[in-house]
Amino acid sequence: MGISPSKRVRHHFRTTPEFTSSCNTIFSDLQSLTQQTSHNNIFAYQLSDASIRLHTSLLNSLSSPILKTWCPSPPSRAQVDGAYRSLRKSFSAEGTLSSDEFREFAVVLFADAVVSNASRIVASRVCVGVAGIGGVGMVARVGGGLIGSVIGVYALGVATSVYVSLG
Repeated sequence: MGISPSKRVRHHFRTTPEFTSSCNTIFSDLQSLTQQTSHNNIFAYQLSDASIRLHTSLLNSLSSPILKTWCPSPPSRAQVDGAYRSLRKSFSAEGTLSSDEFREFAVVLFADAVVSNASRIVASRVCVGVAGIGGVGMVARVGGGLIGSVIGVYALGVATSVYVSLG
């Protein structure tokens, strides 16, 4: 199917001008709140608020439906902390982020949120579909091999449709 879903989503966010613009606006707003005490950086404790503000801004400005479809609510505090921890080693100063680091944090955060929500949806759709196909197979008394094949094709179709909608 090509590149992994998370790489596809990250590429989408990195190349979307609305995403970059929203990141720059939110970064500037947060920087003004710190009253320039961090030398053109923002603090890590501001990231939770930033993710909520960025999510709201992106839902209003993005022309692509990826965020509306797969991440309708802001990322959780655990997701924000996880994204920060995963990138903390590559950041310049302890506890602060530059504009580029904030944008990379936002890419990782929203890509992870979209992919985790999409995989949760795939799992639930496949479970419901498998139960339905199995029930029909039992009522119709169709052979197990055929039911297994139909379930496999159905699961592949659901996964493929979600993957295609991510890019």
